[in-house]
Amino acid sequence: RFLRRFLKKNISVELISFMILRTRDDYMFFSDNELSLIPFPTREIFVEAIDTFDVVIFQNFNYAPYGPVDFLYNLKRVVQKGKTGFVMLGGDRAFYKGEYSNTPVEEIAPVRFIDVPEPYINGEFRAKLTKIGEVHPITSFLKEFIEKLPPFHTINLDIQPKKDSLVLLTDTKGNPIIIIGESEKGRCVVIATNSLWEWYFDSLLKNGFEVYTQLMQNILNWVTEDPYFKEVSVEETGEKLIITVRDKNFKECKKCKVDLKFLSPDGKIVGERNFETEGNLILKKDEIPSPSIISIQKGGSQINYPLKGKENLEFKNFEQKGKLLERIAELSGGRYFEFEEFKPEKARFLSKEKRIENWKEIKEVWTSSVFIFLFFGVIMIEWTLRRKWGMR
Repeated sequence: RFLRRFLKKNISVELISFMILRTRDDYMFFSDNELSLIPFPTREIFVEAIDTFDVVIFQNFNYAPYGPVDFLYNLKRVVQKGKTGFVMLGGDRAFYKGEYSNTPVEEIAPVRFIDVPEPYINGEFRAKLTKIGEVHPITSFLKEFIEKLPPFHTINLDIQPKKDSLVLLTDTKGNPIIIIGESEKGRCVVIATNSLWEWYFDSLLKNGFEVYTQLMQNILNWVTEDPYFKEVSVEETGEKLIITVRDKNFKECKKCKVDLKFLSPDGKIVGERNFETEGNLILKKDEIPSPSIISIQKGGSQINYPLKGKENLEFKNFEQKGKLLERIAELSGGRYFEFEEFKPEKARFLSKEKRIENWKEIKEVWTSSVFIFLFFGVIMIEWTLRRKWGMR
C-alpha cells in the first residue's frame, strides 16, 4: 500500500497496478460468474503492453496461478534490451516460494532463488550498509539515518546474490536485503523484505525526512538509468569540460580506460581520443572541435553529450536572413529594421482607439431550446385537452 501511495503521488509516474484480492485457493461460497472481481490480465500485461513499461515491479507476487512461464520470457526480453527496469520485493509468495527458480526471472535477477528450511521469517532485523552501499547513490544518503531507523520485521532467506551483483544493504547477520545487478542492457533490483515500509512512519515523525520515499525514488531512478546514476557523467563549466568516471561500485575509477569520439551534428566522426584516467578527466574546449557531440564510452557505459558551441548558431549568418525577415514583415503588414538603425520612435504601433466589430451568428431554428420547448409544449397541451374533452 505504501509503495503504491508513493508511486501515485509522484507526478512523473503513470501507474498501472493490479492488487490480487483473492487467489484460486481461497474458498468462496459463490461461483466466479457471481463475483465482480476481474481476472488477472496476464496476456494484456505480459504480451500486449510489456514493451510500454519503464519499470515492472513484482511485490510479493507468485506468477504460477495466473499464467504459464512462457509469459516471463517477454519480461526477460524487454529487460535485457534495456527497455524496462525490474524490481522484485519479498514476501511469503516471492522468490523461491513464488516458484521463480529456473525461470526467466531468475536469469535477469541479481540473485538466485534457493530452497532453504525457512525461506521467509518474522522477527526484528536491523539494517546495515555495506561498504559499497555507503558510496552507491541509491543508498549513500542512508548513512545519516541508518542508526536511527527502526528494525523491520520480515526477511526472505531464499535468495543468494550472484557473483556480479552488488549488495547494498544487509541485516546485522549479513543476510542481504537490497541487491542490484545488470542483465545485458537492463537493470534489476531485489528487496528481500516486504516490511521496508515501516521506515516511512518513523523517519517522517522523528527525523523529518522521508527515508522510505527517497530510497524508493533512488531505486526507480537507478533502474530507469537516470543520468545521475550512470558510471560516466559530464559537467560543462566555462572553458572546461569535466568528465567524471566511476567504476561499477560507483567509486572513483583508478586507471579506467575512456574512449572519446567527437561527432559532427550529422553524425560523422571528426576526431577520437583515448585516455586512462583516475577520477575526473578535464578537457579544454579549445581542444574540442566545435560544434560537436562527444560520445564517451567506458566499458559498457556510454553517453552522448552535445557540447555547447563557441558560436551562437542563432546569430550565425544573421545578415543573410535580412531579406527573409524583410519579406515576412511586408506580408504581415509590419516593418523591417536593421539592428543598428532601429529607434523606438520609428516603429508604428496599433492604435489604442476602441474598435467596434460587427458580427452575426446563424442558428438553425430547430436547434433552439425555445423552439423545442414550444414544440413539445403544444403537443402536451393538445393531448391534455383531448383527454379532458373525451376525444381520441
